Amino acid sequence: AEVHGDMMGGVHRWRAAEWEEQDVALAKAVAMTLLPLAPSEEVQSQAILLLDEVVGAGCQGGYSADVGRPVLTGTCLDGLVAAAANWGRRDSDSGQQVDDRELFLAKSAATVAVERCRHIVDKYLEGEETPQTRGRGPAATRAELAVSALSMLETLELRPAVFTYLCAKLSDGDAANALASLKPKNTLKDRRERIATLVGGKGKRGHMVLCFSTLCRCITSQEEELRQGARRMLQSVAQDIGIAEFR
Repeated sequence: AEVHGDMMGGVHRWRAAEWEEQDVALAKAVAMTLLPLAPSEEVQSQAILLLDEVVGAGCQGGYSADVGRPVLTGTCLDGLVAAAANWGRRDSDSGQQVDDRELFLAKSAATVAVERCRHIVDKYLEGEETPQTRGRGPAATRAELAVSALSMLETLELRPAVFTYLCAKLSDGDAANALASLKPKNTLKDRRERIATLVGGKGKRGHMVLCFSTLCRCITSQEEELRQGARRMLQSVAQDIGIAEFR
């Protein structure tokens, strides 16, 4: 009976690994083929939501809980970020034209990808700061996902039009506060225009400003890679808004 149980356990693990490979391959197909070649914006939107839902499902659980299906979760998150950056690669400095559907894809994916990456890092930091979990280490896969999400934000490049759209989709929370801090006592519309002017036209890293409070929290994280990544990103923000020379 014990041998039979071991054999059945091995079969189940093999099947689980096979299913995981198939799901990862399917996620890659959605991100790399369906998204850019979808016949309509509605299909693109549904595919983006599908990828985000898989990431959200994998992120459920507490600070000390492993990420569910970490390879699949990471693949879907990477697909979202790649779709957000896709327009930046297609619309190069050579002046290549981008059709409306490609622009729609980049804008929609950027909105979801930036918010999801920021949420992953924020939830990880909340676990570090919660008294009930303080002193207990995080699950390895959860720390890895947080580091990966921050790294994706660091390397992500968005064209100015995509970033301007991203600002227009935000109305509350930390992102709006980040906008407010750059130009006090003005309307939110004015603040969006200000940040689009300051950052959107210089490089492609304006989304880092929208993650400003998250980056500041990372500086005190127990995870060294989060601290170092946040420090680099804050330095980039300082350069883009013209305050790097102030000490």
